[in-house]
Amino acid sequence: MRRTLLCFLTLFLAVILDAQGVYTCYNFDAPRVNTPAPEGYNVFYISHYGRHGARYIYSENDYAVLDAVFSKASLTPLGKRVRDRFEALYPSLKGRAGELSPLGEAQQYLLARRMMDELPEVFSRYSRVEAVSSDVPRCVRSMHFFLEGLRQGGKKRRISGNVDTSLLPALKNGPVHHDNVDSLFLASFDMAPVYERLFDNAQSAKELADSLVFVRSLYYFCAHLPSAGFSREPLMEQAFSSEEWGVLNSLEDQKFSLHGGWSRPSNVARIWPLVENFIDEADLAIASGKKKVRLRFGHDNVLIPFMAFLKMGPFTAELFNCSDCPMGANVRWIFASNKDDVLVKVQYNESDVSQWMPWNEFRKDCLDKIAWAKQVLSK
Repeated sequence: MRRTLLCFLTLFLAVILDAQGVYTCYNFDAPRVNTPAPEGYNVFYISHYGRHGARYIYSENDYAVLDAVFSKASLTPLGKRVRDRFEALYPSLKGRAGELSPLGEAQQYLLARRMMDELPEVFSRYSRVEAVSSDVPRCVRSMHFFLEGLRQGGKKRRISGNVDTSLLPALKNGPVHHDNVDSLFLASFDMAPVYERLFDNAQSAKELADSLVFVRSLYYFCAHLPSAGFSREPLMEQAFSSEEWGVLNSLEDQKFSLHGGWSRPSNVARIWPLVENFIDEADLAIASGKKKVRLRFGHDNVLIPFMAFLKMGPFTAELFNCSDCPMGANVRWIFASNKDDVLVKVQYNESDVSQWMPWNEFRKDCLDKIAWAKQVLSK
């Protein structure tokens, strides 16, 4: 029964993958590398940060803008077909902006089961699992469904989860400098062809809503459909040409690279409290000598600069592909020990992005980075 459920969930989640940017759904079929600990070492501790699972569109205003324009504008034949499809989908989406979707629930459940299957030695009946979440409901629910996946494993283990107010700045806020990218969008994207495709009278349509807001809302609507549990909508996507899709995706990459990557080093530097928390809790786990799993649930605007800070994984360049941080993305520090030594490796999205290395060396490297971060932020 258990294996049948896991197979069903894997197939369900594999059907809906192809979205854009950070709105991409987690790819459970992606190849993974999971190098076992060296001979004589036993895995005893997992330290994790996970982005919430797939969600509905971020802002209800995006739905409202599209509804207002499509319901009042004079449309071309293509525009009418796009409107009709939007109106068919809208009732299932209205009022759910920002919420974890059923797909997101299934993602977190399966991620937990896969963690147990891949690292069973950490999940003995005497191991302890502690989880914290940001106070945003989609993160709290992501934690709930992840823990539910662990509870279904059949072994009695101590599992707790809560919203940790002391950790909220590290779990939730991430970088605080968010540049206005409207000028970048306006300089790079020509909205005239979109209006010509959809509206008989482009000027009157522009009077119904700001054109920049409308185009972005349409893009976000299409991009979020897979994470809301729907298949891609080729008809809706015909509102944009393939070249326009490329520009829109590129603009998202530039925006997130600026907000969370090395395009603005001070944003990367601000993530140091979370790195320090990883270090402090690892020290406690090592000192305890007990098996433990530490889970944290938050957001992309924390996970991206966290990986950039470590200089591991896909966010080490100034410009990166933000679809490499899909909904459900995660980082894990995995610890193994023998009688005399402790090793650690880093995984991103369940795949190794480092080799096994001495914990003391990695710890020192992280502390050096924290010292750099504090110096950057003091200027």
